[in-house]
Amino acid sequence: MRARIAFDTLAYANRLKAAGVEPKIAEAQAEANADMLAGLLDDNLSTKKDIENSRISTKKDIDELKLSIHELQLSTKKDINELRISTKKDIDELKLSIHELQLSTKKDIDASRISTKKDIDELKLSIHELQLSTKKDINDLRISTKKDIDDLRISTKKDIDELKLSIHEVKLSTTKDINDLKLEIRAVETRLTLRLGGIMVSGMTIMIGVLAFLHY
Repeated sequence: MRARIAFDTLAYANRLKAAGVEPKIAEAQAEANADMLAGLLDDNLSTKKDIENSRISTKKDIDELKLSIHELQLSTKKDINELRISTKKDIDELKLSIHELQLSTKKDIDASRISTKKDIDELKLSIHELQLSTKKDINDLRISTKKDIDDLRISTKKDIDELKLSIHEVKLSTTKDINDLKLEIRAVETRLTLRLGGIMVSGMTIMIGVLAFLHY
């Protein structure tokens, strides 16, 4: 449905009639101008609607991206917590094993002191290696997660920049089309003005001729 526009076709037609244009031509011209202005308004409203739809779609994509980042953060935090719990459990079990070993060797501590000391040293080394390995795994996970987030941020910024450029190009194209249409309207008005001027001059010439004829 065409948008309604405040254009008084009757007043315009009357002005044309007063200028000497035939009634049918004046009325047709008034209706044609009204339709042309209504079409221009429809095009402008359609462009605004397209821009608004693009803005809503972009906002939706950004919100979904934020949600994905948030879910990734939660998942990473969960994995770290599970790793921490698992590591603590291993250490507790290892401590329990040490305690049981100490109880079992206490009865013969003198005879097995050297062997027990060696076992304890090896056990401490294993604990140290486990701590180092766990720390390395956590650091690797942190670095990998940070890289993924940075890559995602860069990709998102690139997509947003490309979308902004597309919107800007649409605005420029729309502005150009409107300006071209305005120029065409002005050219039509100029041609109409010249035609009306010619008609008025012709009418005045005829009237002068008639008056001269009647005078004689």
